[in-house]
Amino acid sequence: MKLLIAIVALVGAIGGTARADPKPAAGCDARLLDQLETYLAKPAEAPSDLSLMAASAIADACPSAPKVHQALAADPAVRETAAARAVADDPASWKRACSGGTAIFGQSAGEADMASALAHATWKGCDVASFGVADEKAWAHAKHVVAALFARRVLLDNGIAAARVRAFVRAIAELPPRG
Repeated sequence: MKLLIAIVALVGAIGGTARADPKPAAGCDARLLDQLETYLAKPAEAPSDLSLMAASAIADACPSAPKVHQALAADPAVRETAAARAVADDPASWKRACSGGTAIFGQSAGEADMASALAHATWKGCDVASFGVADEKAWAHAKHVVAALFARRVLLDNGIAAARVRAFVRAIAELPPRG
């Protein structure tokens, strides 16, 4: 994952402008989050690439519970499994990320399209509407919702401004940036 951050730094050095005054980020590495923000602002990146970059950068930049860190640092192909393991092994961290706790998973169990069902269940059970991340129609198409909600909690716990958190969560969930 450190390699991905190095790539972000390189992309920023080549095509972006470095910030002389990084935004304060409590326990997070402000430089890495600034590089991520610059990377996310670049046009024409594939949503899956943005998701990988955002989750990995947050895992590298911000302190979090070990299982939450593993979920964020996981390759997208296994991120849902890592996130589910984090919920199972550390339900207290999940309860902080989602007010509905583990009960929301019962609402989506057995559905043919698990990702959509989980997005729907988290919309209601975690009160995603109050986060300002997306509207219900957009969130219904979100991916990696458990990891995205874990990332939101990690960022907020580390004092990151809500507007930045929303952009990072949208990237992890593979939602288009708000324009």
